Amino acid sequence: MKKFIYLCFIFLICGCSPAEKNSYIPPLKFVNISNEIEINKDQQEELFKKIKLILGDNKKYSLKSNQQDSINFDIKIIDIDDAIDCGQMNNERYVDYIKRIFDSSLTATGKVKIDSLLNSKLKLVIFYDFISLETGTRWRFTTNKPKEILVGNPAYGLDPYRVCQSRGNLEKEFLNYFSNK
Repeated sequence: MKKFIYLCFIFLICGCSPAEKNSYIPPLKFVNISNEIEINKDQQEELFKKIKLILGDNKKYSLKSNQQDSINFDIKIIDIDDAIDCGQMNNERYVDYIKRIFDSSLTATGKVKIDSLLNSKLKLVIFYDFISLETGTRWRFTTNKPKEILVGNPAYGLDPYRVCQSRGNLEKEFLNYFSNK
């Protein structure tokens, strides 16, 4: 009986130790991503042909729509961490934390637009949709426009806002096809 009481006492002491405190660290300071390329007006048709060729030849991209001055396409995301930055939770990337706790998904749609009114520029904007599948919480943001979202039940004493932004890797990868023109 003494051993049982002693054992219960040890479990009580160990079980009542303070819980680890969660800590959220937002992403590093946001820096605008270079998402425009100067082009010659004469190159517009040639560039659109090249874009369609890239979209057709690469399994990462799939063409959605094609207008006279813009092309929309879906981007297959392989590594969420490589595409977006939502800070850290307890020394773990927040996107990994969300994936581990709630499961998550990331979809991205790109839009290439050629502005030929004042000067000719090819501009790429990627629209991100990061979703916590269990809770339904969603972050919708674009290239150069991070999103701050209010979390429903933050850990006690923590800031209830989380920030997500593009890392710029998808934009750089796509625009690299045109760096040599």
